[in-house]
Amino acid sequence: VFRKLAQVQGDVPCAEFGVDKLLVVTASLQQKIATLRNAFEGDLVTDWSQDGAGKFRATIHGADALVDLYSPDTRILVVVENKGEEDLILALGPESGAPKDPIGEVLLREIASPATGGPAMQSYVSMQPLAVDAGWRATYYIDRPLGRDLQLGQYFVFSTEIQNSAGQLVRKVLPLVGKMSGTVPTQPK
Repeated sequence: VFRKLAQVQGDVPCAEFGVDKLLVVTASLQQKIATLRNAFEGDLVTDWSQDGAGKFRATIHGADALVDLYSPDTRILVVVENKGEEDLILALGPESGAPKDPIGEVLLREIASPATGGPAMQSYVSMQPLAVDAGWRATYYIDRPLGRDLQLGQYFVFSTEIQNSAGQLVRKVLPLVGKMSGTVPTQPK
């Protein structure tokens, strides 16, 4: 058995640990930081259907829309798949106080072949109109929905607008608040 000596805090002398116990000690000593996330303000009514913890769905003008507040990739992940027959125009961001700086990035891909084709990832500014052709998907990675870092207890309404070729606009809103999401380990120094 591979063994290693480890210094124990206080007056307790050095102790021998097996590899499995050493890994547990090492993991528990990793520095951790508290993180904030956007969370649904559950006391308010929304026009999205809840689809599990932190996930909301809606179908608008034939497009399937998903908002994921617990995505490990970003603070707010929005995926809109245009499965309808007509092209759509999408815009999303906070309902008021929209920043002029980018709030995230968007990636356009064909639904049938998501790995190929389409433009490169591009910066996205709040409520910027974006055309999504029939048969295409828009994936939004919203890192800073208000254009600045999220604050604990900060409340805002996240809006998603989809307009069809006839000019009919549908807006779905999601009231959000900044909440603690626990801790995540940081890289050891």
